[in-house]
Amino acid sequence: MYRRVFDTLNRSVDREIKGSIFQSEVYKNNKWSVLERWIVLWSSHFKKYTCLMFFLSILIFVNLILWQPWIKANVLEYTKQWKEMIGWQDTFLAGQLTIVGVVYPLVVGLVSVYLQNRSAKSVILPIYHNYSGFMFAGMSGLSLAAFILAGYFMRASLSDKYYVAICMVSAVWLFLMFV
Repeated sequence: MYRRVFDTLNRSVDREIKGSIFQSEVYKNNKWSVLERWIVLWSSHFKKYTCLMFFLSILIFVNLILWQPWIKANVLEYTKQWKEMIGWQDTFLAGQLTIVGVVYPLVVGLVSVYLQNRSAKSVILPIYHNYSGFMFAGMSGLSLAAFILAGYFMRASLSDKYYVAICMVSAVWLFLMFV
């Protein structure tokens, strides 16, 4: 009996909220874009999405290997300097380790110092943690550095065409992190 009453009350309240708040012009003008919602989602579940990014990189690598005859016939004829991609890995790794080892700790440290001895610290720091995306970016950066290092270790047992696929995957991953 009580369950029916509370269920209908709950439905009535939900219907009223959807009818009044979600349909108002102020809400429609100020609601988050798709990218903002994704950033909050990635920040809230950064471990899950970092693992998914790593898995996506492995899938891209496998696809590049499977499509290698088509890529060789159609793409590599337009890019004669494709072996130079192997040299990019040094730059990618150096840049990634600089970002992860220097920039992220500095930013987080500066935000913490800025909020030091403020009464709003207990409120603002969790908001920064949840809505800025720095946790996902940091974990993804560490994972990219690990991916590049794993590629270095596998380099001795791989041919150039497989290692170039690893280089392409790391380039795509780095590009996605900057976007």
